[in-house]
Amino acid sequence: TVLFGGAAGQISVNNGASVGIYYNPWSSYIDSATKSDRFGNPYSAKVNLLGGSSMTAYMLVNNVDQLQAINTNLSGNYALGKTIEASITSGWVDAIAKPSWSMGAGFMPIGHLGNPFSGILDGSGQAVNGLFINRPNDNEVGLIGSLTGVARNISVNNVSVTGANTVGGLVGAMRWGSSIINTSSSGVVQGVGAVGAGGVVQGSIGIGGLVGGATPYIYGNPWWCNSCINIDNSFSSATVFGNSSVGGFIGFTDQTFVRNSYSTGNVNGITIGTQVSSYIGGFIGNFFNSMELSNSYSTGAVNSTGQLAVGGFAGASNSYISPSTFFDSQKAGILISAGGTGLTTAQMKNQASFAGWDFVNTWSINQGISYPDL
Repeated sequence: TVLFGGAAGQISVNNGASVGIYYNPWSSYIDSATKSDRFGNPYSAKVNLLGGSSMTAYMLVNNVDQLQAINTNLSGNYALGKTIEASITSGWVDAIAKPSWSMGAGFMPIGHLGNPFSGILDGSGQAVNGLFINRPNDNEVGLIGSLTGVARNISVNNVSVTGANTVGGLVGAMRWGSSIINTSSSGVVQGVGAVGAGGVVQGSIGIGGLVGGATPYIYGNPWWCNSCINIDNSFSSATVFGNSSVGGFIGFTDQTFVRNSYSTGNVNGITIGTQVSSYIGGFIGNFFNSMELSNSYSTGAVNSTGQLAVGGFAGASNSYISPSTFFDSQKAGILISAGGTGLTTAQMKNQASFAGWDFVNTWSINQGISYPDL
């Protein structure tokens, strides 16, 4: 039960219930992670947790400036209060963009390798529309640059995201303990490489429509976590460009579970400098040292300037890709894959092709008309 009492606004929660509190910040994100009213009273003092009950407080994000301000508290819990119109970010400029470029750098990704986002970003079923990021010299580029926390129930629509390595529409790099649930992306995602020693242009690695790459490695942590990264019930329709480990959904994985997901965007392996493309897949470029990839599919065209590790669903894999994964070989324009079964377009629109998939609770399909949908 939840009881509201008097002017003090006290809330009591009992019987082992879990409650979420959603509040607007009074002043700024700098100090309001622990304050919920204009008098500076901690929200925790207003909630009585009884009988093993628990509470999670989420600061509401109502505009693109507040979304950008998450960088001031990367361990907080946030929820979108409404759909965020972010097309204004195409006019945002800072010193990271090359001075000669007419366009600015746009949105600054939330978190980076040295200081990842470790909290919760819950979209509450809302979206971020028109996000623009143009940071060709930066690694870990996306709405969230580096993630050790949770992103869920959020869509990023019509994005334009450009970076060097580990670039995704929603998340650049998933790190130790991170998870993504019920998310999606659309637009254009591209990796343009970076200038290395002696001015040599190096190929871009880890480019995906939703996520650039997933690996537990982060400074100061052991490498092996026994599959501590999870992606579930997500999809991407973004068009993707990159040089190595490029996929319509995700570029590469390491110690990662991927379940019930799909991609429909075209994947383009491009030459950067003298390096032709490699590890290019309709869904994933390189499925590496991971536990499971299941109940997933891709339908985009797969193009590559090189021939090394190119596949309709997966470019390369040394891990278990379930037989319950598929790709549209007609749309992909390629019959081979390091994992996943190639089907015709007609077969991909037939529920019988997806034996073992849950079409009651997870998937739906318009028989003979459309591909499975979440």
